[in-house]
Amino acid sequence: MNTTAQRGSGTLLALTVVIFLLSLTSAVAVFGRFLVAHHRAAAAADLAALAGAQAYGTGENGCAAARAIAARNDQHLAGCSVIGDRTDFVLSVRITAAVPTRVPMLPVVITATAGAGPVR
Repeated sequence: MNTTAQRGSGTLLALTVVIFLLSLTSAVAVFGRFLVAHHRAAAAADLAALAGAQAYGTGENGCAAARAIAARNDQHLAGCSVIGDRTDFVLSVRITAAVPTRVPMLPVVITATAGAGPVR
């Protein structure tokens, strides 16, 4: 049996496994960062919509309140609209957040929307 032909094949196999595991770890890390950014944007949108609806229901500027809450959560309020009157309305907000990790062919901005109205 000739073992010299197989010499070093274990090293090559180990190197391949290490490269695969590093690639998998990187992919999971990027996906995790996307997921965290999306959840932060969605939570900020929910909070901004609720704060805006509460402010609008008491006669204040609902979009200004929503913008302030979004800023406190380090998010950008990209849009705010109110449909209805002071007693029956829906305040909708749109939050945009930059993705922390740039990956080719993946979005660079995450958008989250939320709406809120008066308590009945």
